[in-house]
Amino acid sequence: MSSGAISGSASGLIDVSGFLPSFTAVRGYKNVLALYPSLCDLAERCGQRGVMDYLPFFLSASRLWGRVPRLLLLSSSAAELQAAVLLYEYGLGPISSGIFVPADLFGERSVLAPEPIRSSVAWQAAESLLDRGAHLVYLSLRNGDFTSMQKLNARTCATRLHIARRTLAIRSTFDETVAGMGSHTRRNLRHFRRLTESKLGATFVPEANPSEADSLALNRDSLYPVFPWIAKGRFRNARGLEGGFLAGLRAGDGTWLSLIGGRRRNWITYIDWQMNVKAHPALSIGTAMRAYLIEHEVARGTLQLTFEDGTPHPMSRAFVPENMCDLLLARRTLSPNILRKLAAWMPLKHNMLAGNIRDQDLVWHRSESHGQPLP
Repeated sequence: MSSGAISGSASGLIDVSGFLPSFTAVRGYKNVLALYPSLCDLAERCGQRGVMDYLPFFLSASRLWGRVPRLLLLSSSAAELQAAVLLYEYGLGPISSGIFVPADLFGERSVLAPEPIRSSVAWQAAESLLDRGAHLVYLSLRNGDFTSMQKLNARTCATRLHIARRTLAIRSTFDETVAGMGSHTRRNLRHFRRLTESKLGATFVPEANPSEADSLALNRDSLYPVFPWIAKGRFRNARGLEGGFLAGLRAGDGTWLSLIGGRRRNWITYIDWQMNVKAHPALSIGTAMRAYLIEHEVARGTLQLTFEDGTPHPMSRAFVPENMCDLLLARRTLSPNILRKLAAWMPLKHNMLAGNIRDQDLVWHRSESHGQPLP
């Protein structure tokens, strides 16, 4: 079978094993967004219903600073869309870096394909990008498996298996919901909530209505401020999205101590961002805010509380574990040693790629003997 061919299996799925299929590439925010209805339909057909529902939000400039979306499409001989891979390329406008990362940390929006061939589609898409001039492609896939892929063809390759946690199952009571957290974490949730109430007269506002100026002021005074235009985009999205919400923690004098922005859909609450004032470090405003939020989600009957990009908070130890498989595929000239040195120069804060390259669980593979790890 020639390169670029697409074969049908008995189950009606595309067989992408053993050859390199021909992907159509789409680059840029507007071009990818124009395919939004088709991608939603594809997700439905691939058993990934709903994962692309908020694509315009995730493609918005406030979340894509320094990253350009690249969509790879795989169609059948009848021109029906069968699979798609969405990645972000580091770069500004027409300036291309050739370095690609997944559209989300948990692999939901990155690869749309039937479950049996999802890993193979991801692998072949990465190969396709390298053939088109890319330097490095990093993909993350939930329940993925890259161990049985084809020979590496003179690539630098690494894989990583790890457990990711981003979702807290909401039980019928607050105590039941936090029961899986460590005793220290449970104690802190209650302790810092009481402190903010007694010291600052704090109250939780589940449907907060701050002005945009108030939101920007809190961002300036927060522990981890972002660029004003990003803060403005976050605020407007939380107010304008279907199911979007703002929750806040307000001091007795009326000033905002914390704001959380997210979305609610099908009894799942998604947290997109949180900002906390830095003026009271001893009170751990962020922890207090999460205690209020969990209590509120219990009261409203929420089933799951999902932090879109995860959270480093110790409470995450009680989150639902998700099995992740990462793939790094690069040009042969980018050896493991070179990539490690490059990653060492990158700031780790908010840099998924650098952190993953330096992760000790990353297993490097030889190109000349498939599946044999480097010493």
